[in-house]
Amino acid sequence: MAKQYQHVEHAILTLVLKHGDQRGYATTLPTLANILRQTFPEITNLQIIDTLKRLEPQYITLWKYGSAFARLVRYSREEIDDEYLFGEGDFCLQRTPHTDPRAQELAQQIKESKAPTPVTTPISEEGCKARFDRWEELGLDRVKADLVHNGGRGVVGGPHDVQDLAWEWVRLKEAEIAAAAELKVPATVPALIAQTRIDKLRGLPSTKFDFSKLIRLCEEINIAYGEDCHCATAMLTRAVLDHVPPIFSKANFDDVANHYGGRSFKEAMRHLNDTSRSVADGHLHEQISKRVTLPTAQQVDCRQQLDLLLAEIVKVS
Repeated sequence: MAKQYQHVEHAILTLVLKHGDQRGYATTLPTLANILRQTFPEITNLQIIDTLKRLEPQYITLWKYGSAFARLVRYSREEIDDEYLFGEGDFCLQRTPHTDPRAQELAQQIKESKAPTPVTTPISEEGCKARFDRWEELGLDRVKADLVHNGGRGVVGGPHDVQDLAWEWVRLKEAEIAAAAELKVPATVPALIAQTRIDKLRGLPSTKFDFSKLIRLCEEINIAYGEDCHCATAMLTRAVLDHVPPIFSKANFDDVANHYGGRSFKEAMRHLNDTSRSVADGHLHEQISKRVTLPTAQQVDCRQQLDLLLAEIVKVS
C-alpha cells in the first residue's frame, strides 16, 4: 500500500512536469497548499514544506528571487532559510534529470497498491524478433531517447518487460557499434578534385584574376567530401560555379554552359550546372519536415565535369 507521503510527492512532481517550463514551476505556499488540499484535505503547510525539502535536491531544486542578491538564489546552496523561501512571494520548483523517473516510479507504486499484481507472460521468441525488427527500423537513437526521456512510453510502448527488452536491445546495438569501431580500418577516400589540378591553378599568373579563393574552394571541397560532409560539398561546388564566369567573359554560369566552348564542353557544363544546382539548392533551401533525405557521396560527385571545367580555366588563363 502506497503511503500518503508518496501520493503527495507524486502530486508535486506531476505539477512540475506538467506545468513547469525550462525556468521551472513558480508558485506560492498558499497556492500549492490549495491545489494539494483538493486531494489531501488534511495536509498542513508544514507537511508540504517537509515534502519539498525531502525531494530537494535530487528530484527538484528550489529557487527564489533574492532582492538582497538581485538574482535567483538556490535553497541548498545559499544562506536562505525556510521562512525566507516559503514566506511571502513566489518560489520556484525546477525539475532535475531524476524528476520524471521518480514520478514514474511513484505512479507505479501507487498503481500497484490499488490493483493485484498481474500475472505476466514471458515474451515469446517470435515476439522478441518482431520487436527487434521494429526497433531496427526506428533506429538506435530514437529508441534509446524514448527510453531515457519518456520511460519507453512513446515508440517502445508495452509493459515493463517490453521496456526491459528494449534496454537489452539498446545495449546489444551499442556493443555492436563499439566492436565495429574497433575493427574498422579507415578507408582512403579519393579526392573529388585532383591535387595536380589544384597545383596547376596555384601556378597560374594572377595578372588579371586572383585565383586564391577558387583554389581554397577546391581545397574545401576535398576536405568536405573526405569527411562525408555532402551538404557542404554540394554547396561549395555551386560556389565554384558562381565564382568562375568572369574567367570566360560571362555574367553567370548559365552563359558559360550555353555559350562557351565546343559541343562536348557545353554538354558537360550544362550537366554540371543542372545537377549541382538542383542538388545544392534542394539541400540549402529545404525546410525541416517530418522526414528529410540526406545527400550521398554519389549524389554530390561531379568530379568529371568539375575537372573539365578547371582544366579549361588552366588552359585559358
